[in-house]
This record gives sequence, C-alpha cells and structure tokens, in this order.
Amino acid sequence: MRTINSNKNYFILLLLGSFLYPVFAPNYTFNISQPNGYTFEVKMYGSEHYNYMQTIDGYTVSSVNIGRELWWYYSKKENGKVLASDILVLSNNNPPDYSFNLKPDYVYKNILHEHRNNEYRSSYNISEISKIKPLVILVDFSDNFPVNNHKYSKEQFSAIMFQENLSPSSFDIPLSYSMSVKDYFHEASDGKIIIEGNSNSVVDWVTLPESYSYYVNENQGLGMGDGNPKQSAKEALIHAMELIDVDMTQFDGDNDGVCDGIIMIMEGSDSGSLNEFWSFKSSLWYGDALDVNPLSPVNGNDELVYDGIVIRNFIVTTETIYHSDSENYSSGDIRPIGTICHEIGHLLGLPDLYDTSESSAPGIGDWGLMGSGNWNNQVSPSLFCSWSASKLGVVELYTLDNVESYNINIQPIHASNMAYKINIGGDRLGEYIILENRLGIGTDSYLKANGLLIWHIDERLTSTFPFYNEVNTNENFYGVRLLEAGGSNDLSTANSSIYSSEDHVFNISTSIINDYTNPSLLGNSYDKDADGNREEGTLSGIEIRNIFMNGDNVNLSITAPAIKGDRLVYNESGVQGCVNPDLLDYSPGVKYSTNQNDEYLKAVQVPIINQNGSVDALRLSVYNITENPSFIDENNILYSIYKNISWGCDRTNGIIDILLDNVYLERDSKYFIQFDYYGSGYITPIEFPFFTNISSSGMSYKKNGDGSLTQISNADFAITIITSDNPNHEINVEEADICERLKPKFPFPNPSIGQITIPYSDAFLGDADILVYDIRGRLRIKKNLNLSNYLEGYHLGVNSLSSGIYFIIVSNKNGENEKYKISIIH
Repeated sequence: MRTINSNKNYFILLLLGSFLYPVFAPNYTFNISQPNGYTFEVKMYGSEHYNYMQTIDGYTVSSVNIGRELWWYYSKKENGKVLASDILVLSNNNPPDYSFNLKPDYVYKNILHEHRNNEYRSSYNISEISKIKPLVILVDFSDNFPVNNHKYSKEQFSAIMFQENLSPSSFDIPLSYSMSVKDYFHEASDGKIIIEGNSNSVVDWVTLPESYSYYVNENQGLGMGDGNPKQSAKEALIHAMELIDVDMTQFDGDNDGVCDGIIMIMEGSDSGSLNEFWSFKSSLWYGDALDVNPLSPVNGNDELVYDGIVIRNFIVTTETIYHSDSENYSSGDIRPIGTICHEIGHLLGLPDLYDTSESSAPGIGDWGLMGSGNWNNQVSPSLFCSWSASKLGVVELYTLDNVESYNINIQPIHASNMAYKINIGGDRLGEYIILENRLGIGTDSYLKANGLLIWHIDERLTSTFPFYNEVNTNENFYGVRLLEAGGSNDLSTANSSIYSSEDHVFNISTSIINDYTNPSLLGNSYDKDADGNREEGTLSGIEIRNIFMNGDNVNLSITAPAIKGDRLVYNESGVQGCVNPDLLDYSPGVKYSTNQNDEYLKAVQVPIINQNGSVDALRLSVYNITENPSFIDENNILYSIYKNISWGCDRTNGIIDILLDNVYLERDSKYFIQFDYYGSGYITPIEFPFFTNISSSGMSYKKNGDGSLTQISNADFAITIITSDNPNHEINVEEADICERLKPKFPFPNPSIGQITIPYSDAFLGDADILVYDIRGRLRIKKNLNLSNYLEGYHLGVNSLSSGIYFIIVSNKNGENEKYKISIIH
C-alpha cells in the first residue's frame, strides 16, 4: 500500500513563470568560531531556498543570537524545520544522535529561469512523514518438508525489522547486520518513511493446517497452479489470519481502513527450487478469501476483513538465506534485510526495474533497490534510484530548461536529496533525462563506483504499472534506463552477469554527451502511437559538457532547450484495472481548465490494455464546457478524432500518444476531454485505490446518455494531457487568398449565432474532416465524421466560438478540400 499521504487540492495547470537565479552553497569546508573562541569545521549544503549546515562528521548545527552573540547548537527537528537544541557545539559536549545527518523538510520552489512548476503531479507529499505499520507473521507448517525446522526467534526478527540503530550482538545475529529494515528506510528516505513496529508487531511461529509442500504447490507458492488462490501463499495467509489473535487496527498507519501490509516469514530457506517459497509481494483479490473458506469474514466487496481492517497486500519471504556472502552472511543465516526492503518498495507502489521478461537482464542493476540493488549487498542494499525516490517524494527533481552552457555543481544525493531533470525535446511527452550524483557511503557503501548517473526515463513505459509490471522489458526502449558511461549495454543484455561496473558511472573527465554520442541522449524509438510504425527517437537538444568530479560533487555544463508547455497526469500511480466498455452506459472523460493564458492541446496520452481484451480503435473528443460545466452536446464540441489501433515494434500494450492539431484552448475556460474505446473485453483503463492508496483528482467524469456529466469520486480515468503555449506549426490554409477562392455554396446562416450548416456535397460523401480556424490561423474545432449520414447538410454547433471571422475547411481522405469563410455574432 502506498502510505505517503496525498493532498491533491488543485487540478488545473498553473503557469507561473519563475525568474530566480540561485546561489548554491560553497563546495568546501570552513571554520566557525563560537563567542568563547572554540572553533569547529563545517560544510554548507543546499541553496538560498533550502540549506543546512553540518560539522565534518555529519551533525547538523543551528545558530541562536543570544545577547548579541551568535552561538551554535546541535540541531533538532520540529514540524519539518531544523532548530537549535539546548546542546552547544563545544569540545566537551557530545553531539546528540538526533542531530546526525538531520535535514529540514523540503518545500518545492522553482529555482531556474523560465520553466514551469507543474511537473508530473506526484500523489505523494514530500513534506509529510509516512508510517508503515506492517504485521509480521512467522509461519510454521504441519509438515515442513523439504525445509529445516525453524531456528530463529520472534525477538530476532523483531530486531531485524524494527530495531533502531540495530545492534547485532545483542540479538545473536551476524555482526555484519548493521542495519534493520527500519534503519534502511530512515536513511533511504531521509526519515520520511518510517517502518513502525516492535515485538508486538511480530506473531510468533504459528503452525498452519496444511504442509509446506501443499502451499508451495511446486510453483514457489506463487499461486500459478490450478488451485489458485488455494495451494498458494494466499491460502497460507488466509489460514494464518484464522489462527492468530491480533488487533488489526494497529497495522493501519494511514487510517484508510486497509492493513499497511503483512509480511509472512516462511520457515526454511530459498534456494530457488520450485519446491520452496520465493520472495514476492502480492494482494488478496476480491473473493479470494471466500474461495478458500466460504465462511471467511468479508466486506461488501468480498475482501477479507478483521477488526474492520481490509487484509489485502502481503509479502512472502523466507526465514533464512540460502546464498552466501563470504564477508557478510552465510547460507542458513537469518534473512538479511535486502529482499524485504525491495518488497516493501512494491508496497509503496514502485515497479520492478529489472527486466521482468524472459531475457532476465539486470535492468537498472545494482544502482537501485528496485533493480538488483537488494543484492548489491543484502545487509546494506542500494538506495532507491532517483526516479523511484522521486515517485516516493523523498527526492526532488529540479527541472533544467532554456539554458545554454549552464554550469551546475551536483552534490551527492545522500546530502542534497536532489537530482536534475531535463526534458527530451520541447514538448512534455513524459520522456526526460535525470542527472544524479551517487556516493558510496551509508547504505550505498557497496556500490562499485562514485559519480554521475545519467538516467533516461520514459513514462509511457512506466505508467501502466501495476497493471503491467513491464517497465524494462525491451532492451531497445526501457522505461528507466541507466546510460552506461562506457557506452556498453551490460544492464540491458539478456542474462547479463554484470549488475554494476565502474564503467556505468561518469567519474572521469568527459568532454561531451549529446544526441550523437555513445551513450546518446536521443529519445526512444518505437511505436509510440499504435499505428504499426516505429517512430524515430526525439532529438533531445541536450548537450552535457565537461563532466568532472570535484571532491564528492559532480561539475558539468549543460545546454537544454526551452519547454513549450505543460503536462497534467490524472492517473498518477498507473493503471489499476479495466472496465468492460460493453457494460458501460456512459462515456469516460476528464475535465481540464486553462487559466490566464491561451494554450494549445498538443497531445493526449491514454493506455491501451490488451491483457483481458482487445482494443481495436478509440475516439477522442474535446468539448468546451465553460458556459455549462455539467452538460455537453454536439453544439459545444471542438475536436474529434477516430483512431485505429495497430501495434508494431514488439509492443502490444501501454501508453500511446494521440497527437492532435494544436487545438486552441482559450484562457479561463473549461473543457471536457472524452475518450471512447472500441473492442472487446475489459479495455477501458481506470485507476482506483486497490494496490496503492490513492486520492482521486476529482476531475474524472462520465458523460451520460443525456449529455450530463457525473463525477467519479473514488477513481481516475487513465489519461494525460499535454499542452503547448506556442504551437510548433501553423495552419497551412493559405489564409492570404482564401477569401478569393471560396466556393459558391456557403455554410448558412452567415452571419451565424449558435449553429451553422455545412452544405451537402457529392465530393465529400464518406469520411471527412471538418476544421474551423480563427483569423489568426488557430485550429478551434475539428470533427471527423461520415458525411454520408448528413444528406441535408451537417449542423455544426459554434456556441463555443467567440464573435469573429472564421475559416472552415472540409477535407476528404483523398486530400480534396472545400474552404469557406463565415462570421459568428453573439
């Protein structure tokens, strides 16, 4: 379950220009003197908008003005702010533990010139603390063959999970186990994700009624056999819940009525055999509990419920580790934290970032927890990669755009909680570069190298999780790809044994990286619009020069193009499920509002889901609802396009681009964007709070048969809106002499008030486009329809247009046009 709270209380794009030129803190240490003469060495982090100061051994300090003297104290944290404690920084005062690596909560502000602040809208709130309160159940079996009897205790697993500053010697576990799951998430999230629990959160060994082999069912307990959900980990969980006596209200950290997660520690080890449990995260689906036991306590959705709390998300792992690390753990040792942390990443809503296809490529490898970072070292797994961390709200992505030879100094992400984002191309189509500085300290101590990581992100490929767990399944276009500094493809090579390498990191002087180097900053090339053809990669226009390490920092110079518009994501955590269109008595859509600037609708992105059906085509329609936000009809339609779906490039599902004709959107106006799928099965994507805890945007609506709009209050339709503030092509209708070449048969009436009739023409029977442009050449209305159905002429509503002169073009599939001019008076 996602446990970071969501406070979405704004749903329109905000176009706020920012013209701040920050001064970053110096990248060297310096001395501070107390009024009594004591001197100590410090380093400053951050910028004018967000900064803090630490001693060279990592303790944060704050100053207080006392009697016109500036005294320095070790810091404490209250309400997200770093304040002075009552302990002075003096030679005879030990720094308190709570001051170590202490940082203020970050409040996002634009810091770079002329870029928008409405980036991808995360449903997480970075300023809030998230508590995950898992229930841990130690699971024994009536017959535990083929694994050994359990040998570790409730107290040891309580320490592994919840002990703060884990002391392994106190619990008779390997001395290399220097951090608990709680410790890891505290460091990886800078204290924003708290794994909360104690010995009462661990249920001592409970013996299930069936044998080990019964629940494993020769498919590692995954439930892939004929019995699912029986003879699987799901049935083991349902049986365990029947046997334990626990107040489940204690395991709902965000008070949403759903248990944060149950971790089942299965007796035995995990050699990889089909006859032993595999570690994974899963969920009880509607009806699963009743399939196992018809007397199970369930709610109205047939979900398992105890003490009023829904039992849904769970993790399976094993008591001991089978694999050995000569330095840190041996086969048969108690399970170290790496894999548990990875699976909790799924509870938070993150996808796997290794290749989940049969090629088994490392994906992002050891460079992130959701790749193979749990194996970077199981006792000290890698941090989240910066993309994952940004989704959780624990790292800020600062957007760089409209810069030329701009020098930046990137601090280690451990210290700054910051990475840089650079859009690929001028339109916000969800493809971008992230620059991240990783330093091998703390939980990252086992990384192969320090330095700059350059990530290539494509949200067309990331945003169908959790419906598809296929972010990195095509070696030619990953959703999250690390650009390997040496130009290699270790991480995307099938069955590669290289999970990390010094050659993956930019840490020696590099002169230039751009669209034409190896590695390249060029956009991905694949079928992005489901027309059966491969689109070429977008030229990024990004150039990175003079990369070098300056101590722990990365210095470089960057050139990046201006971003033309904005991007609004309604389905922030991906596609959760689908609806059968044959059962719908409405058309789905979302509301969109402009503010004080004119905009152009550049593209709409929608998911095509073919797992439980087949999408053959879709229609996208845009309505102006400024005058009546609760009702639409043909009189206020602006644009309509019908698109057949045909896949290419080894891609059969996912987010697609529907590129539009820069539909003009007036300032201070409201629109309804409707999308209808055609096909069979469950194909209309929707995001609802099942796998993760979401807050709906309140902007998803259904259009009923009578034209009325009804809000969807507990879900969002899966759609993304991309706008531009400056269309990249103007209409080519030859306005200069169009008036001289008007056809003798005009639309009527002219002038018109609310509706005009496009006259019947033999040349335009069949499919045709009707396009209406204003006198500045801006597309105001587009409709695609079969004019054979309108032998008396087609009635076009123009209530959405203001008074003025307009040009109308009717074109058929052969490229023939008829052009008209008309006046509209209101």
